[in-house]
Amino acid sequence: AIQRNLSLSGVKLHRNRAQRLLRELLKSRLGKKKKYDRRQARICGVFGLGDLSGYNLSFVTTLIDILINEYGITDIWVEEKDGFSKFVLTLMKSYCINKARVTLVVRQAENNCLFVPPYDDVIITHSDFENRCRSIIKHSVFCITNLSNDLSVKQFIEPSRDENPPFIIDVSNYSPKIITL
Repeated sequence: AIQRNLSLSGVKLHRNRAQRLLRELLKSRLGKKKKYDRRQARICGVFGLGDLSGYNLSFVTTLIDILINEYGITDIWVEEKDGFSKFVLTLMKSYCINKARVTLVVRQAENNCLFVPPYDDVIITHSDFENRCRSIIKHSVFCITNLSNDLSVKQFIEPSRDENPPFIIDVSNYSPKIITL
């Protein structure tokens, strides 16, 4: 709380809001009968965040903490454009980030570099921003994005034909929303 310049009540507010959002999301999508296999790798994709305000930055970090602790997220994939933003610096200070592997998804690595601190791993693709994001969506259980920031993100989030499409959480404009695919 001190690192993020929030009071204790502010931290509790973020945590309660994020937990309520996720509970409502999972109830509406899964009902009570569906359970995930905890042995399976569970990925949370992060893309298109851009420059987040202090409030949204704190909310997203709290949301990821909850996804790791309560929903078994084991990997966080961060798209290249958000790779070295305020978000990542704040995320790396998070108390539970050591429970998940953080992976950077890049178009091309300089000098075939396979390790980029503070990341645990690097995935190198030869695709553009849109295809990298689609790939992240395809592999993820949860995706966090800011749709007010980048209009191109809205264009390629399309209905999924998968049996278990990812939960996409839009963290724009101080009011996080769930996008149903």
